[in-house]
Amino acid sequence: MTTGETEHSEGRRLAELRRAYPSDSTLDNLLVLLSAELDLCARLPIFAYVATTEGHDDCASMLQALADTRRAQVEQVLSALRRHLEQRPSAIEASP
Repeated sequence: MTTGETEHSEGRRLAELRRAYPSDSTLDNLLVLLSAELDLCARLPIFAYVATTEGHDDCASMLQALADTRRAQVEQVLSALRRHLEQRPSAIEASP
């Protein structure tokens, strides 16, 4: 799966979650945050690579460290999202 296909697939799944749980601002906020973190996680290694190829090793190291931190933050957001979804009734249970 290419990066574009992955982003499209992830975007579709995030949109499905939003439709399944309308009017949940916390869910919306978690999904926006997750999307932003995933985007940054995808970009930071590229930024680090470019800095390395341009001879800016100190910047490349900082960018790589940020990428590592962001990956850990994605895990935290995913955990919070899972907990939030587990606390809500499923869309099927909520339907009459």
